Amino acid sequence: MAANSEEIDLMGIGKHCSYCRRLDILPFTCTKCQEVFCKEHMNEVAHECPNQQMGNVVLPTCPLCQAVILLKDGRNVNDQVEKHIISGCQDLIATNRPKESSLFHRCTYRKCKQKELVPICCDKCHRNFCIRHRHYQDHHCSNVTQSTRRPIAVH
Repeated sequence: MAANSEEIDLMGIGKHCSYCRRLDILPFTCTKCQEVFCKEHMNEVAHECPNQQMGNVVLPTCPLCQAVILLKDGRNVNDQVEKHIISGCQDLIATNRPKESSLFHRCTYRKCKQKELVPICCDKCHRNFCIRHRHYQDHHCSNVTQSTRRPIAVH
């Protein structure tokens, strides 16, 4: 029988599980080993993922000061926390946390100290401003000619 061009080729749908070779119409891709698996083997343990431990890093924190403890290669986590506590919670503190100020965008209008979570850039001068100074009239934009300066309609 000749194949009709409108018939669906079911053999082209889905992928074979990398573990059991079963054809699965809705396969899962492991984020750690990038292999394709059926629903039964989508779990890292079920398909014996060689990268199971990758990405499951838990940083130890001090039970006294709640600081994140710096881990050195090959050192025992408990030993590192104990050394931190013995030092009076001064040593072995991880300092790679982003500073709060780097998360916010400061207004460049003179003497304004307002910070915004989302940057608001002027399309004329390309500087960053807060909500209050976002319009070119409000920050006295130098890249706007007198003819284009119009009052903003307030609704």
